[in-house]
Amino acid sequence: MRIGIPRELKPLEGRVGLIPAACSGLVKEGHTVMIEAGAGEKSGYSDDDYRNVGVEVIEKVEELYEKAEMIVKVKEPIKEDLKHLRKEHLLFCYLHLAAIPELVRELCRLGLTACAFETLEEEFQRLANAESSLATLQQVLTLCQDDETYNISQAISQAQLGERHLGPFQ
Repeated sequence: MRIGIPRELKPLEGRVGLIPAACSGLVKEGHTVMIEAGAGEKSGYSDDDYRNVGVEVIEKVEELYEKAEMIVKVKEPIKEDLKHLRKEHLLFCYLHLAAIPELVRELCRLGLTACAFETLEEEFQRLANAESSLATLQQVLTLCQDDETYNISQAISQAQLGERHLGPFQ
């Protein structure tokens, strides 16, 4: 899978969708990971930190969205992000859809598959935190990679069932 990590555009947001250590694991599993130049700076990660673990640093955000199949962000997409998203994308981020009905309408209009970190549930119905959301992301990628005919929506649903059905997340 080709995974793109754009720079966060929401005011006062300094986090990055995936840190270099998380990217390293995805690259080792055979995924192509790309990050927009400067996306990790506010979190203390340089472009070289990403390059050193096999991530391609892309200067133009348009190119990142064009090449990526999956987009991993921290915050919900804002107007500038939305103009780059397309139906073929799988979007992983915090969405907060109940508070932003216009975002729901726009995501539906685009027709993409969006997975909100805050709705991923673990066993015992606890809300997943960002670390376990990354584990779920890795499980979805593994399911899709293991079976070429596996539908991404099926993989997300399967991954959300938790470890009692799939075994521990890697």
